[in-house]
Amino acid sequence: MIESYNLIIMSQFRGYYNSENAKTKEFSDKVKLLDEKIAEVNHQKAKQDYNQELINTLIQSKDTVINDLNARLEAAEAKTQEL
Repeated sequence: MIESYNLIIMSQFRGYYNSENAKTKEFSDKVKLLDEKIAEVNHQKAKQDYNQELINTLIQSKDTVINDLNARLEAAEAKTQEL
């Protein structure tokens, strides 16, 4: 009788253990998926930041060219007025 009682307790414990183990695996899988999505978002943000930096650099270089051309134009206009 004691042995059958022990078998019942062991089977209940095994059921509990398998249930908790399944929950832990499900939780681990969800955490892993979430970590992958976070990594993907961080990668996309890094790409976006890099592209934004390239755009800012391009804009600054174009502004420099525009300022240089405006200075040349003003100098040419000043020479034209002198003549």
